[in-house]
Amino acid sequence: MFFQYFCMDNRNTRKMRILIFTPDLSPVDMKRPYNTGFSLMVNQIAESLGEEGYEVFVSCSAFFSERRKSGHYTLMERNARLMASHIRVKDIAKAVKYAFLSPKKTLHERRTLLKYSLSTGFCQYIIKETNPDAVFIHSAMPAVIPFISASIRCNRPFVITLHGVFHRFSPCFQTYMEKSVMKVLIKKGVTVTAISSGTRRRLLEECGCGERHNVKTVLNASPAPQNIPAEKVKGQIVAVGNICERKNQAQLLRAFALLPERLKEKSTLVLIGKDTLGGSLQRLAASLGISGKCCFTGSLSHRLTYEYMAHSDILVLPSKDEGFGLSITEGYKSGLPAVCFNDIDAFADLYNPLCMIGVTQRSDKALAEAITQALQKDWDRDAIRAFGEKFSTKEMARQYAQALAEEKGGKISEQEFDKAVNSYIMRTDYLS
Repeated sequence: MFFQYFCMDNRNTRKMRILIFTPDLSPVDMKRPYNTGFSLMVNQIAESLGEEGYEVFVSCSAFFSERRKSGHYTLMERNARLMASHIRVKDIAKAVKYAFLSPKKTLHERRTLLKYSLSTGFCQYIIKETNPDAVFIHSAMPAVIPFISASIRCNRPFVITLHGVFHRFSPCFQTYMEKSVMKVLIKKGVTVTAISSGTRRRLLEECGCGERHNVKTVLNASPAPQNIPAEKVKGQIVAVGNICERKNQAQLLRAFALLPERLKEKSTLVLIGKDTLGGSLQRLAASLGISGKCCFTGSLSHRLTYEYMAHSDILVLPSKDEGFGLSITEGYKSGLPAVCFNDIDAFADLYNPLCMIGVTQRSDKALAEAITQALQKDWDRDAIRAFGEKFSTKEMARQYAQALAEEKGGKISEQEFDKAVNSYIMRTDYLS
């Protein structure tokens, strides 16, 4: 009944009002130097909930903004004056403590803690301004501490979604909150959703308390690209993701160089994403003798990215660590088969022998052999598109709405949460 009250339309009920708090966001009407998979996915989740008729507000801590309608949700106002006017006296002492008494923190980390601690009052203001039925918090980084604190103070139910578990790949102060504070929240019964079954499994392993019904899986999803010609360019391989160590495009270049000469001669490699490695991949391509076969596009719009995928023969996701792999499902919707390592978190969710070749060893040779097999295979593009329908934005929105509607709140007190945060911030058993 609780879920039906908030989530069904009739004469006596209304749709649920949802407030999303996020450290980053990529609104469709805002130009940014580059986007991340996380920022794009949060926008898609907000859009999907809005499209299903829920009243959605989004507050993002990554940039200042005016209150305005953005697609199917309302982006909330955020500026220095407004934030300063809502600083609470009780948060000043906490901010000073975190910023100046935390052992082994860098100057940047101390400034981050100071800023986030002081913004709790502003988050309370946003909650009171929007009066949501539930608060939807994305990620488990220091940026979300004020989101959770404000939700507890305002006695609003909140759900946390994790878009990956990264502290194993990058153990540092920023990521260690996944392992420490999240464990306390999960054991207290707060609803946490994970974007893949592998991410959920990792969370439960870290929690160390067996199966938990309050930890759920809601798969990422994206809309099918519209009106994009699907003529395939024979031998074109595409990889989507900002160029960085974690996305592991360097191994993809080395694997491409190992392709049989007759196949390599007919193939091209397109890498889409902002270069964060200062041109080192271009230099690697030159040293491998494949510069003429590689195209580095830089950051592209959604439309152009979809066009490249629709025209490509196969997609390769070589990531060392990946919470989901949204580019794979986006490719499926245009009939694009994929190659990826079988140890990424969402492999079990994404894999279908009609759509993908999984790589069982993390060697350049194994990746090259899988790419060779994929380029030579006669894929059933219609079957790939049909499997891609599994990743429906409508179903994703339904599952998130249900999790939000069923969360009743009141499962952890402010004192208990502060104790968990204090332990996280003051400990030193992580790399910084």
